[in-house]
Amino acid sequence: MTFTRAHRHFLDALREDAALPPPALRTGTADDFREWKAEMRAFDQAQLDLGLVTAAQLQERNAAVRVRRFPMRIVKGARYA
Repeated sequence: MTFTRAHRHFLDALREDAALPPPALRTGTADDFREWKAEMRAFDQAQLDLGLVTAAQLQERNAAVRVRRFPMRIVKGARYA
Protein backbone atom coordinates (compact mmCIF):
# COMPACT_ATOMS: atom_id res chain seq x y z
CA MET A 1 0.00 0.00 0.00
CA THR A 2 1.39 3.41 -0.90
CA PHE A 3 1.76 6.18 1.66
CA THR A 4 -1.02 8.25 0.05
CA ARG A 5 -3.47 5.36 0.01
CA ALA A 6 -2.60 4.35 3.56
CA HIS A 7 -2.88 7.97 4.73
CA ARG A 8 -6.40 8.27 3.30
CA HIS A 9 -7.33 4.93 4.87
CA PHE A 10 -6.07 5.94 8.32
CA LEU A 11 -7.70 9.39 8.14
CA ASP A 12 -11.08 7.72 7.57
CA ALA A 13 -10.47 4.97 10.14
CA LEU A 14 -9.27 7.38 12.85
CA ARG A 15 -12.26 9.66 12.27
CA GLU A 16 -14.49 6.70 13.08
CA ASP A 17 -12.40 5.40 16.00
CA ALA A 18 -9.71 7.66 17.47
CA ALA A 19 -8.43 4.75 19.59
CA LEU A 20 -7.54 2.68 16.52
CA PRO A 21 -4.29 0.78 17.19
CA PRO A 22 -1.35 1.23 14.83
CA PRO A 23 -0.67 -1.37 12.15
CA ALA A 24 0.81 -4.60 13.48
CA LEU A 25 4.52 -5.09 12.90
CA ARG A 26 5.36 -7.29 9.94
CA THR A 27 8.95 -8.47 9.59
CA GLY A 28 8.70 -11.53 7.37
CA THR A 29 10.62 -10.02 4.46
CA ALA A 30 12.24 -6.70 3.67
CA ASP A 31 9.23 -5.82 1.51
CA ASP A 32 6.85 -6.61 4.39
CA PHE A 33 8.87 -4.36 6.67
CA ARG A 34 8.96 -1.52 4.09
CA GLU A 35 5.20 -1.72 3.65
CA TRP A 36 4.64 -1.70 7.41
CA LYS A 37 6.97 1.30 7.80
CA ALA A 38 5.05 3.22 5.11
CA GLU A 39 1.79 2.39 6.88
CA MET A 40 3.22 3.55 10.21
CA ARG A 41 4.29 6.87 8.65
CA ALA A 42 0.80 7.28 7.21
CA PHE A 43 -0.80 6.38 10.54
CA ASP A 44 1.38 8.91 12.39
CA GLN A 45 0.64 11.62 9.83
CA ALA A 46 -3.10 10.94 10.01
CA GLN A 47 -2.99 11.29 13.80
CA LEU A 48 -1.15 14.62 13.43
CA ASP A 49 -3.58 15.85 10.76
CA LEU A 50 -6.59 15.06 12.96
CA GLY A 51 -5.03 16.64 16.03
CA LEU A 52 -5.05 13.39 18.01
CA VAL A 53 -1.39 13.79 18.97
CA THR A 54 1.12 16.61 18.96
CA ALA A 55 4.45 16.44 17.20
CA ALA A 56 6.19 16.25 20.59
CA GLN A 57 3.99 13.32 21.70
CA LEU A 58 4.65 11.53 18.44
CA GLN A 59 8.39 12.09 18.75
CA GLU A 60 8.38 10.73 22.31
CA ARG A 61 6.36 7.68 21.29
CA ASN A 62 8.59 6.89 18.31
CA ALA A 63 11.93 7.63 19.98
CA ALA A 64 14.48 4.85 20.06
CA VAL A 65 15.72 6.10 23.43
CA ARG A 66 13.20 7.35 25.98
CA VAL A 67 14.28 10.54 27.71
CA ARG A 68 11.80 12.36 29.90
CA ARG A 69 13.64 15.51 30.96
CA PHE A 70 16.40 16.29 28.51
CA PRO A 71 16.59 16.07 24.73
CA MET A 72 19.32 13.67 23.66
CA ARG A 73 20.99 12.71 20.43
CA ILE A 74 23.02 9.69 19.54
CA VAL A 75 26.23 11.33 18.37
CA LYS A 76 28.47 8.36 17.79
CA GLY A 77 27.39 4.83 16.99
CA ALA A 78 28.89 1.76 18.62
CA ARG A 79 31.92 0.18 17.01
CA TYR A 80 31.91 -3.54 16.49
CA ALA A 81 35.09 -5.59 16.29
